[in-house]
Formats: sequence, C-alpha cells, structure tokens
Amino acid sequence: FRVFVRKNTTIMRAEIEEIEIRISEVHESREEFESEVVTEGVDPITGKILAERVMRFIEEWLRSANTILQRLRLKSATTRMHIRKARQQLAQRKELGELLRAVDFEKLKIENQDYAKLLEEKNLYVIDMKRIAGYYHLKLTQHKQKLEDLLRKLNEVKKEIVSKQDQIEELKVEHKIIEVKVKRLNLQLNNLLTFMESHTAPDILEFVATQEEYAALDRTYKLLQRRRNTQRIIYEEYKKQTQVKKKSRINDEVYN
Repeated sequence: FRVFVRKNTTIMRAEIEEIEIRISEVHESREEFESEVVTEGVDPITGKILAERVMRFIEEWLRSANTILQRLRLKSATTRMHIRKARQQLAQRKELGELLRAVDFEKLKIENQDYAKLLEEKNLYVIDMKRIAGYYHLKLTQHKQKLEDLLRKLNEVKKEIVSKQDQIEELKVEHKIIEVKVKRLNLQLNNLLTFMESHTAPDILEFVATQEEYAALDRTYKLLQRRRNTQRIIYEEYKKQTQVKKKSRINDEVYN
C-alpha cells in the first residue's frame, strides 16, 4: 500500500509540476504578447496594432517553441537511455546470478514506471507543443496573407493617388486655359457693351427707305440672274448647233 501511495504521490507531483510549468509559460507568453504587441506595437497614427509586430512576435515564439521541442526530445532520449541502462543492469544481474531482494525489484519497477510516466508526459507535452506550433503557424500564414492583401491595397491606393495627382495637374492646366478664355470673353463683352452704349440707332424713315431700296435691288438682281441664265441657255444651244454644222460640213468635204 505504501508503495502504491508513494507511486501515486510521485505521479501527481509530476503532473502538478507539469501543470504549473504550463500555466507559467502561458502567463509569460501572454505578458510578452501584451508588452511587445498590444502596448508597444500600436501605430501612433492609426491607433491599430501593426501586422509586422504580430508576425515578428509569432515567429520568435515559434523559434522558442522549436528550441523547447528540441530540448524535450533530448530529455526524452536521455530518459529512454536511462530505462535501457536499467534494463541492461537488471539483465546483467540475472545473468550473474545475483540475488535481488523484493525491495530492489519493487524499486526498479517503480523507477521504470516513473520513467515511463515521465516519458509519456513529455511525449504528450511534445504533442501539445506541436499542436500549438501548428496553430500559430496557421495564424502566421493567415497574417502573412492579410499583410499581402494590405500591401496590395496600399499599392492600389498609391497608384490611385498618383492618378488623382495627374488629374489635378491636368485640371490646373485646363483651369488656366479657361481663365484665359473667360478674360477674352469678358473683353469682348465689354467691347460689345461699349459699342452698344455708343451706337446710335438709325431713323425709322431712313430704315424703311433703305429696306425698300434693298428690295428693289434684290428684284433687279434676280431679274438679271434670270436673263443671264436665259442667255447662257441660248449660248449653249447656239454652240451646239455650230458644232453640229461644223461637223456636217467637214463630213461633206471628206465624202466629196
């Protein structure tokens, strides 16, 4: 019974130490994250946590986890080596015919069980660390993807800013051209207003007489146009008849 109690006490003590170590590591990781990322990683302009700080913290944490995994693998290998040596010693004692007391066998059995328990715990711890490392590796990949998306959006915004700046320059040039046109139109308008102010309207009777004179001249022009067209038609007809007569006379001379 005492051996059983001692064994369970040893196992429970090892489990408690393991849990305390895990709790301490979790608290330490949380404090480091809050200090390096949440507190110091905030952009003073945007007030948001920089993705680069998060990625750098995760990468450093993964490197630390890999270091711990390597140490645990070394400890596990050392434990397996101790178990193998104990078994070799037990086999050697049996071969040499040494008489072992029941207490020695029980002690070796307990040590073997303790080593096996410790090895199992370390293996579980290694599995947990691998799972945690895989989880943070996935998060790191996601953050990298988000960072790439942000960088792509940033480049798009930069290109849009350059395009808007080019448009602003074009609008400035166009604005200057419009200002020149407006000044020219204002000058023309002022000249027109000055002309209208200084211009004196003609007398009504003089205007009516001018209109009648224009109408008479227009009628005379149209009459002359008709006469000219008639004369042109007569001339064209005369020209055709002359050509026909000339051609006929030439033919008569040829045949005679």
